[in-house]
Amino acid sequence: MKTLRILTAIAAINIVSQASAIQILGDDLINGTFDVTRHERFYSGPDKDFIGASLGMSGVSRPGAWATMISDSYFLSSSHFHPSNNEGLTFHRDDSELGETWVASVVGGIQIGDTDLWLGQIDNAAPAWVHRYPLLDRPNTYNYAGNDAIDSTIYVVGREHSPNDSPDPSIDVPAVRVGRNRIDSPTGILTSGVWLSQGIRFSYDGEFAIDEARTLGGDSGGPSLAIVHNSRVGLVGTHTSSGFDVDIAAYIDDLLK
Repeated sequence: MKTLRILTAIAAINIVSQASAIQILGDDLINGTFDVTRHERFYSGPDKDFIGASLGMSGVSRPGAWATMISDSYFLSSSHFHPSNNEGLTFHRDDSELGETWVASVVGGIQIGDTDLWLGQIDNAAPAWVHRYPLLDRPNTYNYAGNDAIDSTIYVVGREHSPNDSPDPSIDVPAVRVGRNRIDSPTGILTSGVWLSQGIRFSYDGEFAIDEARTLGGDSGGPSLAIVHNSRVGLVGTHTSSGFDVDIAAYIDDLLK
């Protein structure tokens, strides 16, 4: 049986300052038929039916670049697009912009090897309600499809493209959106710019109808989340290019050093 590890601390890591790269804009996350009541995290209407309601998204921040918490004070993002040093990260307790929030400041981070995976650190331990996402502990060759540890269905977290195209003017933009897809396979070495990363791939074949999600520029560093065998939500990947994520499980030992 494969297991999940909750990272409560990451010791003996040399945290260095690193600036955020240029954001490349893309189109909307939803490749199917966008439904604001279903796909928009902060939609506030009475007909809200958000597909990400069970994901515990209090641990995902996106004021500019993405940050997904994996321990009390560490988060994962993309090496080529991540929160910069001294940038503030805002976490929302629930899926409403009117609810409780907590703000942390980035104090530094480090690229994991030569990959497109970036481990960042915040200045204070997050409160208990900020979700810490467990990581799947498995061999690098483990196949996601048809196993007892994880459903190959993933919830893909991304953004809308334009600050002016939100169907709900009450939403602060860029809006956070969630769609679904399926992991086709681990890809081995994935080339993304100058980074070489173990990757996972998902395609746009219409399997999830209106929920079908794609990733484009501006989504880099955002999380792909999955439901594991005991109904917990785990962090599977961080977006690196369209249809590809860094395979987090391939680097769990590096993250625990």
